[in-house]
Amino acid sequence: MSLYRVAQGLVRTLWPLVGRLDVEGREHIPDSGPFLLIANHQSYLDPILIQAVVRRPMYTMAKSTEFSNRLIGALLKRLKSFPVRRFEVDPQAVRIVLRHLEAGHGVGIYVEG
Repeated sequence: MSLYRVAQGLVRTLWPLVGRLDVEGREHIPDSGPFLLIANHQSYLDPILIQAVVRRPMYTMAKSTEFSNRLIGALLKRLKSFPVRRFEVDPQAVRIVLRHLEAGHGVGIYVEG
């Protein structure tokens, strides 16, 4: 079992003990095929919570500076994240998004975070 699935299961199980989570729009995520999820996030928990409630594996962008720490970078990669250079055009990140969508995967982009 992947670290991604373990983390997703833990969040789904433990979050109701900690707080309430209102989810809107989950019905718009297809059961199969590619999707692009655009969300805002204010804390480090937001991407984890969103991935837990989506119920489909999803790749996510994370700011490239997070990958400079070897431990954090390795963890992010195992959680299906890939780097994006913020506040500039990043053709490599765009290619990664397109590759995942063409393969039928979901991709999450956090526009304010």
